[in-house]
Amino acid sequence: MVLLLTAGIFVASWYLSASINRHKFAALQAAQNKMSVDILSSETQFDLLKQNSCDDSGASVFADDLATLADKIAYSEQNFGSSDDIATLKQQYTLLEVRDFLLTKQVAERCHEPDPQTIFYFYGTKEGCPDCVKESYVLDALHQNNPYLRVYSFDYNLDLSTIKALR
Repeated sequence: MVLLLTAGIFVASWYLSASINRHKFAALQAAQNKMSVDILSSETQFDLLKQNSCDDSGASVFADDLATLADKIAYSEQNFGSSDDIATLKQQYTLLEVRDFLLTKQVAERCHEPDPQTIFYFYGTKEGCPDCVKESYVLDALHQNNPYLRVYSFDYNLDLSTIKALR
């Protein structure tokens, strides 16, 4: 009787765990699909912004899209942990940030405007950089007080040649 009761508890626990994992994976997959669409939309927007006149203010609007995408990646990391899918999304996001930086410089150059105020912020893990969270709060406050300030955040440990070139 004890064996059957123990086996029943084990099977129920295993089924519940598998069900929760399937639910988490489905949520991560949905978030990844949404971010992939956002990334494709952003890349298309990049191409369109290159063609706009100097009167358009579209380049400044794009920073909000990057911030939204960054929030989604941070949310996915916090709720689903690190995975290869999230690392790929972070790499795509990093490349979008670099493209935004280059596009902003091109627009400023083409329109004979001064280079935008830019900060490159490299962050690491909590163990490797205990002050990174505090620094991010300071940079967020600076950006809120000066909307023309561009803060680009890069994961220092991300395995991407672009990060190495920026460092």
